[in-house]
Amino acid sequence: MTKPIQLLITFVIVIGTATAAPSHSSHWVKRFDVIPGTCIVDESEHRCIRQFTFYWQLFEAQLVCIYQKSHQEPLYCSESRIEGSERIKLNIDRDNEFILVSQLNNSHRVHRQVLVQQLGIDVRKAKRHLWSVF
Repeated sequence: MTKPIQLLITFVIVIGTATAAPSHSSHWVKRFDVIPGTCIVDESEHRCIRQFTFYWQLFEAQLVCIYQKSHQEPLYCSESRIEGSERIKLNIDRDNEFILVSQLNNSHRVHRQVLVQQLGIDVRKAKRHLWSVF
């Protein structure tokens, strides 16, 4: 094989393994998701009332609790298992942060945010660059 082809193959392998790595940078949790991640409410409503699904995968079975950042009490605490999901009906009026906390080590935490967006407000305006025309 020629040198450029070997370099290209090596590059593809390195990129492929880098993208296959877990997207979460925690050493105790493989995955923590809150679905949906965005709640869209009508102009007349200011609250998002719906079922949210919390899904987690851990590297080893353990007890975990899910907290809403602004609350002291957990929304849910699991039995010792390696993965799980829980549906919880919530009533939120602004962006909220949810935290998966290990009961073995309270400093082990993973955060996820749920956005609340109102119809009729141009969400793009907040995210576009100042020099953008559209």
